[in-house]
Amino acid sequence: MFKRVFIAALFVPTLALAQGASTCMTAEELDAGLIDWYGERPVESSEDGSMVLWQNEEAGTWTLVAYRSSGMACTLDSGSSALAGRDAEQIMASYAVPALHGS
Repeated sequence: MFKRVFIAALFVPTLALAQGASTCMTAEELDAGLIDWYGERPVESSEDGSMVLWQNEEAGTWTLVAYRSSGMACTLDSGSSALAGRDAEQIMASYAVPALHGS
């Protein structure tokens, strides 16, 4: 129970991404938060798996996540109202994350 509450508390800043905030934690924790708290599932990923777009089609939310080789993951962007007129490829193409691979 404490772990779920702790993860939820860490995940709240994700909603502030429009203000430039980012949330980083282990990939396992981030994935669990997206699944458990937001009902999102992966819908698109980069060829090397370093970026994954998650989406909850019913709720209309999405989150773009960068995965690091260290096992950490960071949210890059998120939104609501489906993909706000952009398709998954457009969202992913707008982010270049070469520096995250080795971090």
